[in-house]
Amino acid sequence: RFSSGPAFPVDRHRLADPLSASTRLAIRMHQRLMVNLLLLAAVIGVALIILVTPDSQEKEGPTLLPLTAEPLTTIRIERPDQPMIELHRKDHHWQVTQPIDTKADPHQIEQLLRIPAAPVLVDYPLTQADWHQYGLAPAAMVVTFNDQAVQFGTLDPIYQHRYVRVSNRLHLIDDYFYYLVIIAATNITEEAAE
Repeated sequence: RFSSGPAFPVDRHRLADPLSASTRLAIRMHQRLMVNLLLLAAVIGVALIILVTPDSQEKEGPTLLPLTAEPLTTIRIERPDQPMIELHRKDHHWQVTQPIDTKADPHQIEQLLRIPAAPVLVDYPLTQADWHQYGLAPAAMVVTFNDQAVQFGTLDPIYQHRYVRVSNRLHLIDDYFYYLVIIAATNITEEAAE
């Protein structure tokens, strides 16, 4: 008996897809190249947005202490188990008056003067009952600018920002400012800076 089908085996895939294997490979490579180029363009676009967007600290927003026309003339740094450091400004120069009487290092004063302008990330009302929960009873450190006390508490456990109390308000600021005070307090005199 004779069959009605072809006498030789037929590759049905080759009949359905007339493109050669090398052509299909070239098309796949072209598609991957296009995807990679689109991803590269997206990465460059995001990088440009990040570079063009102003730094978050340069944005206008609330600061730790209100900026007033009254110049700063006194800074006090109080830390547990450490002598209090008191600084006074006279004729555009800062002088350490406690625990010793000597000239203050201008660079360290410049660093301390950044703290009142620290951007406030979060701001809450605060009652005395809440002080302990934020490490403010007692505070880890108190820095007083003229008559405005800034009490430094513990770190926020999620975002690692520093809890700070000013009057009856709880603020979160970048932890960087806490370390500015520690470094300034350690190197506040011109002799220590040398």
